[in-house]
Amino acid sequence: MPASRLDAAVTLPGEDFSRVALTEASVDLLRRLWRQHGQLMFHQWSHTHLTVDVVQGRGSGFSVEAPEGKRFLIRSAPMDWPV
Repeated sequence: MPASRLDAAVTLPGEDFSRVALTEASVDLLRRLWRQHGQLMFHQWSHTHLTVDVVQGRGSGFSVEAPEGKRFLIRSAPMDWPV
């Protein structure tokens, strides 16, 4: 798990835990991409905690980060559901 990460705000009613975290590098790249392309979206399954990170290299497909010479790396872990 990356040492420095920012947990996203809790957005679902009745929950008191974050489902997503972002590394500082991913926040920097996302800000650049938002300015260039507008709103962005990651799509994943719902029962994992996601940490969005960035690494050097090019991803496949039509990802907007490809021209930056970087790719997003999603680290996932099963959710530890509160009782």
